Amino acid sequence: MLEKLPELLGFLTGFAILFLILNYCVKWTYRNYVLKLAKSHKELVGLYQKVMKIIVKYHKPIGVLAIVLALLHLWLMVTYFRVSWFGVTALIILIITALIGIILYKFKGKFLLFTHRGATIVLIIALGLHALFK
Repeated sequence: MLEKLPELLGFLTGFAILFLILNYCVKWTYRNYVLKLAKSHKELVGLYQKVMKIIVKYHKPIGVLAIVLALLHLWLMVTYFRVSWFGVTALIILIITALIGIILYKFKGKFLLFTHRGATIVLIIALGLHALFK
C-alpha cells in the first residue's frame, strides 16, 4: 500500500495543477471566443460564465492543495524511497509560481502576470521531465 501512495499523491498533484492551468484557459477562451457569442447564445454564455466562476474561485485553494500534496509526495519519497531531482525542481518551481501569484494578487501588474504565466510554463516542462525520468 505504501509503495502506491507517493504515486497517488503525484497524480493528485498533477490533476490539481491541471485545474490551476484551467484558470488561464477559461479566461482566454472567454475573452477570445465566448464574448463574441454573447448576443446570440446567451444561455451558453451564462453556463460558461458559471463554470468559469467556479474555476476562478477555487484557483487559490487548489494551488495551496497542490503544494501540500507535492510536499507530502516529497516527504514520502525522501523517507521511504528515492528522491527525483526533477521532482524537487518541479516543487521549487511550483512554490515560486505560487509566491509570484501571491505577489500578483497583492500588487497587480502585467509584468507579474507575465512572470506568473512564464513560471507556469517552466513548471509544466519540469513536471513532464519528472514524469518521464522518475
